Amino acid sequence: THGFGSEHGSISYVTLFTAYFNFLRPHAALEGKVPVVNPELNGLPTMPARWTKLIGLAQQWIVEQRQA
Repeated sequence: THGFGSEHGSISYVTLFTAYFNFLRPHAALEGKVPVVNPELNGLPTMPARWTKLIGLAQQWIVEQRQA
């Protein structure tokens, strides 16, 4: 009801939702699989562990892009 307070907040929310929807959330239409399979997330026991790994992979990618 109060909005995000800044454009940065809304962009962060949409970015995190998209990551969850595509990389972490099982979809019934895909027989309980995620749309984008990342082998590094397989076998992690909890959602917090998968989030932590996904954020780490994103940070690693950003660092690699800056070095290129």
